[in-house]
Amino acid sequence: VDPVLGPIIVRIASFLPFVASYWLNGHSYMEVKLKQSGIRFKKNDNAFTSVENPSILQAFADELSCDIIQQRLDYWTYIVGPEFSAKEKKAMEIHRSYSICQIEYALNFIFKRSLPLRKLFQRACDLGLITLTADKISLFFYWLNL
Repeated sequence: VDPVLGPIIVRIASFLPFVASYWLNGHSYMEVKLKQSGIRFKKNDNAFTSVENPSILQAFADELSCDIIQQRLDYWTYIVGPEFSAKEKKAMEIHRSYSICQIEYALNFIFKRSLPLRKLFQRACDLGLITLTADKISLFFYWLNL
């Protein structure tokens, strides 16, 4: 559990080039910040169900940057990654580069009542049933198996 990002998963290959993979969640970062600030909130799994001050939650979300993430990932790579001597480092010209394989953005809406949410969910289900036909599903699995 990282003190800044919250729970993260770090995987470092045991063979050259020692590729490191990380999994992290921005909601965990915001949870850490809320706790540090003493702001009351409720969270169900990965969803914030209530926050004392939603504008501060948004500010924390906006604050999470590539620089913060890179600093924490560099730290954990140093802690759990392989160690090399100065001679080995010079011979290999070791460097790090980062890329993102998957990123998910959330557009969070706050509903004061559950009825609008139920109607939106029902409409999304209806649209899914109308547009997701058997031929589209079979085509998806066809391309998946290539």
